[in-house]
Amino acid sequence: MSLFALSANDAVGVSILAAIGLLVVLAGVRLGRKKHPAAPARPVSDQEIEEELEAGAEPTPVPAQPRAAKAPPEPSPPGLSREELEARKKAEYAAKKEAERLEKEQRRLEREAAEHDSSTALGPEARGLEAQSTARPP
Repeated sequence: MSLFALSANDAVGVSILAAIGLLVVLAGVRLGRKKHPAAPARPVSDQEIEEELEAGAEPTPVPAQPRAAKAPPEPSPPGLSREELEARKKAEYAAKKEAERLEKEQRRLEREAAEHDSSTALGPEARGLEAQSTARPP
């Protein structure tokens, strides 16, 4: 029996398996690139930048570097103990949360006022019709 003597169903099955295999290979390549990104471009020295500026040439675009996931911790001010620094951070966090809560409350009040204004803008007949249209029949 010849290798190329396949029925139509066999050919479809082989092509489906080949497509699945290709997808697996592509996924592996993509995953490999995410885990091991290409080496970063050579950093441009200050001397090269100065030479380009003096020559009047347009600066060479530098690809954007990925941002660090977390900013380095701020150095503690001299004279503060660890407990004082922690208490200060907690107070700053509490103030931030309180400001967010007040802002959220203000937005809620504005939204309620806008809803109230829109409902009072309708005449009594329209409000009655609106109430009737939203009421469920028994």
